Amino acid sequence: MPSGHLPSSDHEIRPRWRHVIPIPNESLIATVNNPGLLNFYIVGEAYAHLVSAFLPKRAQILDVGCGCAKLARFLHIIPTIESYVGFDVISENIKWSVQAFAHVNDTRFTFVHANIYTDVYNPNGTMSATAYKFPVADGAVNFVIAASLFTHLLEDECRHYLDEVVRSLCRGGQALISIHDEPAAGARYSGTRGRIDIERDYFVEIANESGLALSDEVQFVQRIFIFKR
Repeated sequence: MPSGHLPSSDHEIRPRWRHVIPIPNESLIATVNNPGLLNFYIVGEAYAHLVSAFLPKRAQILDVGCGCAKLARFLHIIPTIESYVGFDVISENIKWSVQAFAHVNDTRFTFVHANIYTDVYNPNGTMSATAYKFPVADGAVNFVIAASLFTHLLEDECRHYLDEVVRSLCRGGQALISIHDEPAAGARYSGTRGRIDIERDYFVEIANESGLALSDEVQFVQRIFIFKR
């Protein structure tokens, strides 16, 4: 049964049913992928299948650039996930995600706003990406997800985030990271924050420098790596 009126940040297609995570509106959806509810579901579900193939039995997850719970909504139904922390630079995504998971009373899931400056996604941000510390203690998680996040980082930001991935992971923990891998001719790393492309071997090289070892690779919507600390 529907419960109350729809807040403006929810999609009008469905009321807030009890025990069901609501759907973000089209404006929020457009911040995490191409506009459209169908694509939001297809890509989110596919990433969830991929992540679940690598998750440890007792997963403590850090989701870097979690958006409006595009992936978290599918991870919510996996009972072996012990904890999840997602952060994003867009405050509206975080506010919506907090409310959505409070609606289903899932206290395993925490969402944090990272007020990082980016001319594309958070022009009023007060922090630099190269100085930001991920919102978990050293070695606090055993699985890091960065889906369509490194596709928006300049090279110095990318290197810092890889260092933070390593700091956040426990020994033996894994990271699932996606990139675009078609840089401009003659370049190994190219683009703007709207879209970054990195040569495949170069990304593996700088990930190795941070302390990550490649353990698997999947060609999906983007090139996806599974690294181990």
